Amino acid sequence: MISTTDATSVTFFLEELAKICTLKEIEHLAAHPSTPAHTLTHVAKHPVADVRVAVADNRNTPIEAIWVLVNDEDPDVRYQLAENHNLPKEVLTVLCEDDNPYVADRAQRTLERLTADTRLCTSSWRMFRKAEVERRSTEIAAILSLNPVRFIGRFYQRLSGYARAL
Repeated sequence: MISTTDATSVTFFLEELAKICTLKEIEHLAAHPSTPAHTLTHVAKHPVADVRVAVADNRNTPIEAIWVLVNDEDPDVRYQLAENHNLPKEVLTVLCEDDNPYVADRAQRTLERLTADTRLCTSSWRMFRKAEVERRSTEIAAILSLNPVRFIGRFYQRLSGYARAL
């Protein structure tokens, strides 16, 4: 494994990667969820912004690489980070103070959404489940009141909808 602190190792890694892969392949590597963390750390220093954007969007990017991307010169990379809801709140807080107003605004909105989601999950989970059970019970009662042919038709219609969703 190549040391992430050695700049010549990172340069060597990226040069070797560029020899065997096209730019699109490197971008796909950066975006792929199974890419190892040490590879993402190296690719976070790639000279092409689109590759760094893909690293910023990958949920497996290690925190060291994220902090490198927070200080990236390209606002598109920082904006992509600000959109990422998998980041620690500390990173989003730093991005809220970005010089670029679009990045700062996006980070603020992501933080607000995360805060709202947390409140929703903890405070109203029981109410949500109760409403969901009532809704499904009403739906099942309506379906059972249909004649058997309609019931089977609706069943296959929903089943095909679920299959398309997968």
